[in-house]
Amino acid sequence: MLSLTLRYIHPSLEIPANVQAEAFPDATLSVLDFLQFSLPITSGAASRHNASEFFSNEQPTTQDIKTIQKIPIPPAKTLALLVTGCKAAVLSGARSVKCPHAPSASAQSLPMWIIPY
Repeated sequence: MLSLTLRYIHPSLEIPANVQAEAFPDATLSVLDFLQFSLPITSGAASRHNASEFFSNEQPTTQDIKTIQKIPIPPAKTLALLVTGCKAAVLSGARSVKCPHAPSASAQSLPMWIIPY
C-alpha cells in the first residue's frame, strides 16, 4: 500500500513493474514457498545519519534489483524518517538515494523507488 500512496507524490517513487515481478513473491505461492522467500537484509546498527544525508540530486547509478537487494536496509527508525521525508526531498529535486549506513554501497546512487520498496 505504501507504493500506491507514494507514487501519487511523484512518479520516481513508483516501483517499476519489472522490478515488482522479480523482487516480490508471486501471489500464487504456496504458504511453504512463501515462508522460504528471501527478505531484505536489515542493518542492525542504529543509524547516526540524518534522513537528509540519504537524498541526492544525482542521477541513479544503478537500477539493478539484484545489486539493490544486496544492500542492507537502514534500521526501522531511519526508514520511517526516509518515508516521511521523501516527499519534500523529491519536490526539492532529489533524484536518487545514497546509503551512508552501508559502507559497501555508499558510493552508489540508487533510484528513489527504493524507499517504498
